[in-house]
Amino acid sequence: MKFIKINESFSEVGQLVNCFFSFFVLEEILYSVHRRHRLFSFDNWPQQESDNLSQIVLTEYINKNPNEACKEETLCNGNDPRVVSDGNRAFILSEGAVHSNIKYKLTIFPENKNIELSLGNDVVFGKNWQPIFYNNELYVIDSISPFIINKIDIQTGLIEKVNQIEIDFELSASHDKYPILRGGSNAIVKNDIFYGWGHATTKPYSHIPFIWEYDGKCVTTSFINIYTTFKKDGYAIVDPTSFIEWDEDNFALGVSCSNREWFHSQKFLNGLLIIKKEDFFNKRFYPLELGLDGNVLFFHCSELDSLIDSSIINGGRYNEKKKGCLVCGPSKEIDLTKKWTIELCYSSPEKLLKQVGKFDIFLTINGIDKQVLITKIYGTEGKSTRVKLTLDYIENSEKALIQTRVFTKKRVSVTAYFFELNYE
Repeated sequence: MKFIKINESFSEVGQLVNCFFSFFVLEEILYSVHRRHRLFSFDNWPQQESDNLSQIVLTEYINKNPNEACKEETLCNGNDPRVVSDGNRAFILSEGAVHSNIKYKLTIFPENKNIELSLGNDVVFGKNWQPIFYNNELYVIDSISPFIINKIDIQTGLIEKVNQIEIDFELSASHDKYPILRGGSNAIVKNDIFYGWGHATTKPYSHIPFIWEYDGKCVTTSFINIYTTFKKDGYAIVDPTSFIEWDEDNFALGVSCSNREWFHSQKFLNGLLIIKKEDFFNKRFYPLELGLDGNVLFFHCSELDSLIDSSIINGGRYNEKKKGCLVCGPSKEIDLTKKWTIELCYSSPEKLLKQVGKFDIFLTINGIDKQVLITKIYGTEGKSTRVKLTLDYIENSEKALIQTRVFTKKRVSVTAYFFELNYE
């Protein structure tokens, strides 16, 4: 198994990001559709459709090389495209953008025909649709738990339920009440068995890939050792986007990765995992090297200690207008011979020049505690914002335990999301 990086970039809230690349092949030519999206914060949600930009972009590549694009065009507005191809046509499913009156759209390429989808009896709009082309008909899995198969009439856009199977794993995520097991890539069919990839959302900032199979009677799921490789490089969101035959011996899995959910300034990574077919069918995944820097540690504030009354909102720790230590931890050992940058991601509805608290670095060196860095933090008018501190070599010790801490003032609102530690 190997990883082909398409792009990796840091995007600020308010900037455009290219993400969620879904690949397909038509007449031996490699294409992708992806989402071009302007990032916004939880507290700066677009008020109307015109405030938002989220487009579906089609790209054609040279020599089946995902790093050699030759053509690009915008197909329509929408979110998170998934695509399946019969070799001559591609069927692209995309969710409507924020505040759009279109729930889901089908785009048929190369005709570039857009069809608004409508629901038949006993059909609801599920989450993370996964298209399948089987026996010259278009199907979609719109739920993993329960496992629901619908058929789409490509002439009229009417969606009708075909089958529904209950599965044992029916737990819901505490943060949004959706099932933990969710859709991901398109599916492929081999010997009348459907194979696809989904992701398990255990927390707002944790998407873990898994494989599912459907043989017409039952559904099985398999978790494989891919996620930890991405997480150690700072990518806790790993979304499968597409699953295609790459060549005679290999499949290609598209992945869209980010540090956490898409409401913060953060790094994004898009790529292809080339997986041997034999390894896929045997669920045998050997250790993977991404070839990235890997010099990063991530700590989510909802998982660290708080010394005042606080609550978890949008995956962050909120001070409920209380004064004191909102976040402290994780007492992680670090190498002081490295140069460290420590960033806090937070938001506050207060005005930009109003101080709302402090962010500091606290080290334990040879059993002695000391505060080594401190800075004030201010209101952000609801925008997710980062504050950076730089830590150089201290004294004659090589190791220390680090705590990253946020202190808030009384009668102000602050939500701390995460700390990112980079070293060189």
